[in-house]
Amino acid sequence: MLIKQTVITRRIEVFVNEDDSDQRNAYYQTLRKWQEACRAGANLIASSLYALDQQQALSKILQPDILTKLADRAKDPDGILSTSYQNTAYRLLSAKFKGDVPADILACLAQDVRANYVADKPKLLSGKISLRSYGDSNPFPASAIEWLRKIEWVEETRNYCLRLHNVPLQTNFGRDHSGNRLIIDRAVSGEYTLCQSKLQFKGRKMYWLATVRIPIQSRNLRDDRTVYAELSVDAPLKARFGEEVINIGDKQAFLHKRLSIRQAVQRLKPALRDAAGGRGRAKKLKAQTRFRDVEKNYVNTQLHTYSIRLINWCIKQNAAKLVLMESTAKQNKVNEESETDREFVLRSWSYHGLIEKIKYKAAREGITVLIE
Repeated sequence: MLIKQTVITRRIEVFVNEDDSDQRNAYYQTLRKWQEACRAGANLIASSLYALDQQQALSKILQPDILTKLADRAKDPDGILSTSYQNTAYRLLSAKFKGDVPADILACLAQDVRANYVADKPKLLSGKISLRSYGDSNPFPASAIEWLRKIEWVEETRNYCLRLHNVPLQTNFGRDHSGNRLIIDRAVSGEYTLCQSKLQFKGRKMYWLATVRIPIQSRNLRDDRTVYAELSVDAPLKARFGEEVINIGDKQAFLHKRLSIRQAVQRLKPALRDAAGGRGRAKKLKAQTRFRDVEKNYVNTQLHTYSIRLINWCIKQNAAKLVLMESTAKQNKVNEESETDREFVLRSWSYHGLIEKIKYKAAREGITVLIE
């Protein structure tokens, strides 16, 4: 029997597990070097694949005897490549970074970037989007085999120790409110399938972006039952099933907290003129830096809360379908609020982030999401 599965990604903090400071710094430098090489390699692949595709577009103005067919000349005399078109990305990376970056990372990077390019290609060649670029914060991938090759549980620290291409790492689950440890436990035991995962630097911290394929939970959901949800001015989400309507989230509490954070930043800025200087901009703006991610983290937490409450309500109603409708609040007069007020409220909900969280939580439970 074929079991339905879905793919999730969990962010887990990791650090280099080495007591000697010099060796630890050397490991960090190695990881940083791999990240820089992968950033440069990803941009090289993307631009090279785009240039190859433009070869055929330029064939109309080139001399007739100039070959432009994207094929291996060893197999096709009209080809212009020394390898297959599918293998072009890896050959480019291997020629430039072989010996500096493990081949496993190069192979995963080539596969990842090429998949992104193929997905973007129709819109890219039609001029609807620009070529994707990869920045300094872009994580670098490694195969599941490398992540699990030497992973082991350490009871003393209650964390996992692993070696990524001979670089010793240790997880830091912390309080683990998200249940990351349970997911990694099941991935190590084989109950879940660990896929190609990535390592990301963010500030002074490192994160293991563990991509795991998990089975969709079997629930008695009925295809003839549908829950309708929309963004409302009265609440972040308004859900309806039959005659039953519920509001998910509280408008006043959400906006009060979000606006209070913004106002605190505005009150702080004038006071920074009196802060002691002389040690650089970062030192003088240290108080403001604390607020940098406060609002973002609060909104992200609330969106997770609202989305899981909606999915749980769908499960309670045994509904196999969830329809997300565009809000009609702009056309209707709700609570006699002005158009400016309604626009402000709708903008503050972070609607697109909420939709993404609803989608992946629904997929995990086997609920189909439709957007109207």
